[in-house]
Amino acid sequence: MSFSVSKKLKIILASAVLLGVLFFTIVGYWLYQSLDSLIASSIRTYGSDIAGVPVNVKSVRLNTKDGNMTIRGLVVKNPNGYRTDHAISLDEVSVTVDTSSITSKVIHIKNVFLVKPDVSYESHSGFTNFDAIQRHVDLYTTSHFGKSETHQKSGGRKMVIDHLTIQGANVTFASPMTLGQMITLPMPDIHLSHIGEQSGGATPQAVIKQVLTSFQQGVVHVVGSVVGGAVNGVGKGLKGGVNQVQGRIKGLFK
Repeated sequence: MSFSVSKKLKIILASAVLLGVLFFTIVGYWLYQSLDSLIASSIRTYGSDIAGVPVNVKSVRLNTKDGNMTIRGLVVKNPNGYRTDHAISLDEVSVTVDTSSITSKVIHIKNVFLVKPDVSYESHSGFTNFDAIQRHVDLYTTSHFGKSETHQKSGGRKMVIDHLTIQGANVTFASPMTLGQMITLPMPDIHLSHIGEQSGGATPQAVIKQVLTSFQQGVVHVVGSVVGGAVNGVGKGLKGGVNQVQGRIKGLFK
């Protein structure tokens, strides 16, 4: 009798364990399948909160084995008042993460490639669209983490990025030099390295700020080359014309 009860108890326990394993396997599979959509949703939600403009993404694919992630159709919209639809639109962002650091306080990202960004750069009410987005990033950082560097260093997860490359970008812009017409020109490739390494990790806000600054510097380089060519074309003898053009240059994107 006791043997039979003991045997039945073992069968019940074994069945319970088997059901438990099956349950967690199903849940784990569901989480794995849902991870891409969860990351995409986080990019939309937190990216929009930080930038102060809608941030959209078409799809995210993450390979948890090798740490490779591909983000497609990433679009950072323009603030209200600007005539172009977006500030930055990317066909693809490729990220390689050190998987051993995913659960740590500082995430180690080996490489980030921003492929063929389409950048729109324009001015409205004395501020460029990048200025407006950057101001909101600064306000978000201050309101959530305070002005103190110690406070900012102590809260939230951070990241170290070995290499970040912006490749094949085109910038579309308008200025007095283009008579208000939008023109599109290629932007030099940009490479950043060792982001957050010296400070023990950079916050997402700090990384966004650095990337926006790099985009803006690239745009200024392109605009400067166009304006420089226009100034050289005025001619040495047309001093008044040169002064007028230089005055316009100072007013570009203010």
